[in-house]
Amino acid sequence: MENLRGILFMVVAMGAFAVEDALIKSTTQTIPTAQLALSVGSMGTVALLILCRIIRVPLLNAALLHPAVIARNLADVVGVVFFISALALAPLTTLAALIQVTPLTLTFCAALLLGEHVGWRRWSAVFVGFVGMLLIIKPGSDAFDSTTLLAVGAVVCLTARDLATRFVPKDMHNLQLTTYGFSTMIPAGLVLWPFAEATVSPTGLQWSVLAIISTLGLIGYYAVTAAMRLGEVSVISPFRYTRLILAMIIGLVFFNETPDTITWIGAGMIVTAGLYLLYREAVQRRTQTV
Repeated sequence: MENLRGILFMVVAMGAFAVEDALIKSTTQTIPTAQLALSVGSMGTVALLILCRIIRVPLLNAALLHPAVIARNLADVVGVVFFISALALAPLTTLAALIQVTPLTLTFCAALLLGEHVGWRRWSAVFVGFVGMLLIIKPGSDAFDSTTLLAVGAVVCLTARDLATRFVPKDMHNLQLTTYGFSTMIPAGLVLWPFAEATVSPTGLQWSVLAIISTLGLIGYYAVTAAMRLGEVSVISPFRYTRLILAMIIGLVFFNETPDTITWIGAGMIVTAGLYLLYREAVQRRTQTV
């Protein structure tokens, strides 16, 4: 039952993120990225602060100055800058496919930086996933699109954030991390400000869309956190890839995006490598418990 609940939470989270990404991409056509980040970040942060107040979760405490929390927040700020810029400029389906490389980069960094043991099978999966990423980016070819490098930058920052999360104090409340993480959209917007177009006065409809984006972000963040705390990670994590499927459907229907064959092959390699990595981790855990 816990696995089923975890799967449902993960699917809800990925659905929320996929729709949020599409709305951000659409909205950046009429609202500058900096203004969008500041607006969405401010609305979400205010909502989280009110929630923290209601359930009495303190935010200003020593945990905020913990090196891992500081590193996590810095990675989030830079990651938001890359991610929103990528959403505005790169195809939605390409971005969604490249983001799926994150579990592979986490394995790579955990082995090199944290000394975790990674066998040749998992190294092979990481290699296949990276080849898939190169097929999508197409460096050196006429089809190369420099905006895809923004998505790669987002992957690097997501990896750094998740690595830092491993060192966050265990007694730190999830709502604290959620509030810190979501509020990084505000400084990210300030970083983007000098490069953005002139601000606009949003219409009532645009304010409603910004509020929906903020709400979807909060739902997705909460749901993915809840999912990873329920059941077995090896059972629940594969459902992360529903985000890629939804993004490709949305990209095709609403943005007329039709990835070429090479991009499809690259995305397939990334997904296959990620699923195999999860399978090997599950096998390893079962071996250790026998």
